[in-house]
Amino acid sequence: MDIREQAKRLLREEAMRKGLKPGRRMVFRQSGKSEDGREERRGTVEALYLHGFTCQMEGGYRETFRYNEFLGAEAEGRVSFV
Repeated sequence: MDIREQAKRLLREEAMRKGLKPGRRMVFRQSGKSEDGREERRGTVEALYLHGFTCQMEGGYRETFRYNEFLGAEAEGRVSFV
């Protein structure tokens, strides 16, 4: 296993320790308004992968996020569980 793969596994494990798992409801707050004028989006975590996780969003679409979007300093206050 190379160092990049190991780092991705560590990010996934850290996200899981913080409660990220399939079935969890999440809120994603925008710093500004999104294209459809909404300031926040809601979705349910579907699956965790090596590179990131997918959410089924309330609007009927699926979106993929990187773990650092959930764990990183830029995510504080912007990504949370419902």
